Amino acid sequence: MKNNDFPGIEDIVETIREPLLVLDANLNILIATRSFYTIFKVEQGETIGHLIFDVGNKQWEIPALRTLLEDILPTHKRLDNFEVEHDFPAIGHKTMLLNAHQVYRKDAGTQMILLAIEDITERKKVEKALEANEAKYRELVQNANSIILRMDPKGKVTFFNEFAQMFFGYTEEEMLGCSVVGTIVPETESSGRDLDFMIKDIGIHPENYINNENENMRRNGERVWVAWTNKTIRDGNGKVIEILCIGNDITEHRQLESLLEESEERYRRLFETANDGIVLLEKHEGKITHANPAATEMFGYSKEECIGKKLQNIGVPLDMGDFQKVMQTLDRSGIIYYDDVPVKTKSGQYIDTDIYMVDRARLVQCNIRDITERKRAAEVIKKNEEQLRNLTAYMQKVTEMERTNIAREIHDELGQALTILKMDLSFLRKMFPEDQTSILEKTDAMSRLIDKTIQMVKRIATDLRPGLLDDLGLSAAIEWQLGEFQKRTGIICKIIIDPKDVTFASDRNTALFRIFQETLTNIARHAEAKEVSVSLKQKDGQIELKVQDNGRGITEEELTHPKSFGLIGIRERAIIFGGNSIVKGFPGKGTTVTVKIPAKNNES
Repeated sequence: MKNNDFPGIEDIVETIREPLLVLDANLNILIATRSFYTIFKVEQGETIGHLIFDVGNKQWEIPALRTLLEDILPTHKRLDNFEVEHDFPAIGHKTMLLNAHQVYRKDAGTQMILLAIEDITERKKVEKALEANEAKYRELVQNANSIILRMDPKGKVTFFNEFAQMFFGYTEEEMLGCSVVGTIVPETESSGRDLDFMIKDIGIHPENYINNENENMRRNGERVWVAWTNKTIRDGNGKVIEILCIGNDITEHRQLESLLEESEERYRRLFETANDGIVLLEKHEGKITHANPAATEMFGYSKEECIGKKLQNIGVPLDMGDFQKVMQTLDRSGIIYYDDVPVKTKSGQYIDTDIYMVDRARLVQCNIRDITERKRAAEVIKKNEEQLRNLTAYMQKVTEMERTNIAREIHDELGQALTILKMDLSFLRKMFPEDQTSILEKTDAMSRLIDKTIQMVKRIATDLRPGLLDDLGLSAAIEWQLGEFQKRTGIICKIIIDPKDVTFASDRNTALFRIFQETLTNIARHAEAKEVSVSLKQKDGQIELKVQDNGRGITEEELTHPKSFGLIGIRERAIIFGGNSIVKGFPGKGTTVTVKIPAKNNES
């Protein structure tokens, strides 16, 4: 059959841009459009009059096409959008959309099939790419760590991502079609702002809410703060149809901001009401940016006079020549102290101050404390303490002199009288006959009492002032005292003296001996010791007396008790001679008392 057998059809077919075939009832090709030859790379000679399945060396032997033409179309006059995929050896993989229509030509008495072929290969690729991008977009939106939702201009939710569901506690099904007001947005913010009005206004004036922060509400009623970025979605006419809202939780940030504001307000109040003068310095040159009322009152300059000046310009004589070096030091240590700085006020008066600088991130805080009165009071206290120590030293000296005099008088006068009395009693005894036994026994008893009294007088005199201290020196006196202590208490005593015959001026000997006596008294009363070790050494111009026991160990409470007069006496005796005392207790191991004083007066 030839094309001209169907007058007019070929002309019509030639006007069609897409591939089109006209088939007879036996599926032989009657007519083919030029685009069919071009797209599918076949020649007219191997096409017209041939069975469609044989065209192009049977390239069109496609099972889906055979099904369409042989099985489906006979029972349907027309079939549209029948999709077929096939790999052509010459042109590769193609996806085609087939539209088949049975036509009966009454004038020719012939049944024909019009088969339109639309190549949708590229379109399918684009659709697949779009589907992939859509899937990636949805995955991104659903898995984003941000709240993502869409709402219509009235505030009703049209999309609610998984993070939003987790954050607010609502499922997407619960939110779709619901207004955000009353669910995730409270009608009124804690501050009083009308959020219901705001949501309505977003739909009317979205340009005013491109970036917005407001209070939101979780399902459990908890209030949270969210920073929103809002983008309008418009139709072809520019009308807003949806609003895309992306939000991030800033609750913690807002809380930190609130805490920072509170902290700054507290700092401002402290700054304004502090008793110390406070000035803030910028970090480049050290110029004053702020000065509190206490500082302006202290210096005599107004706040306006202080601002822009350096510390040197308002009478603070700190070396700030290389301010960056000061900043480096401050950066390393965090704080710099300047003690006892004389500051000259505007009136020319000098005040004593303590100054310290603290790094405050953007600024340097400089605290200036007026210590003039405190310093004067300290000087008075120091002077009084010095006078009191001088008086104490004088009283101790006088006491020792009195003790020496009393001891000498007891020893010489009373001892001599008792000796004479004993001699007279012995003479009287010889005058009585031997048969006067009662009288002789009485005189013997009296003689023994006198001997006992003489020993008592010697002991009292020695306790008042050991003659060894004055006659043989400190070493002998300490050795004798330690021996007496061992006899009296039964505590084992050891002693080291280096050099062997160490001795000093009388007042130092007396002080060290009295300290030693007080230490032994404390051991006997409180230590519960079994052994005592004593060392007396002279080295590098210092006298060191160390007494160590193995008792229970003195406690911190006992060391600091205000009524520990023995320890106070030890400390004060050492201080009078420019020395010091250290008392350390070790629980269950004993106590160590170490006293050091200069061997000679500093003046000498």
